Amino acid sequence: MGKPKSGYSLIEVLLTLFLLTLILVGTLQLLAQATTTKLKADLIVSMASLLSNRLEELRRLPGAAPEAQGQYQEEIKAGQRQTFVCRWRLIQESAEAWRIEIEVSPLGQAEKRVEATLWIVPFLGF
Repeated sequence: MGKPKSGYSLIEVLLTLFLLTLILVGTLQLLAQATTTKLKADLIVSMASLLSNRLEELRRLPGAAPEAQGQYQEEIKAGQRQTFVCRWRLIQESAEAWRIEIEVSPLGQAEKRVEATLWIVPFLGF
């Protein structure tokens, strides 16, 4: 009788390498998806913050005048690489009620937008 063999067979080594490669590729794919999701979330948070700031500015305006009605647009630079387009419309619904529709989107990407509507009714206190 001879000595028992020690070490691994070729099949075991190949199977281990395959499993390690599969785990590594899966991890890299998860990292890529996490990075993409974080970038999208950061963009949405930036747009929502700009929208909220614009709503607060518009809400604090003194009593709206009929000549203020209309559609407005402004480009806002946020950071070094991001520019957003902010559009809003002032619509007088009645003598004492105004509706403000506001939209923020990245410059040149109108399909990626955040929208909100603000009602101003002074006799109700908002």
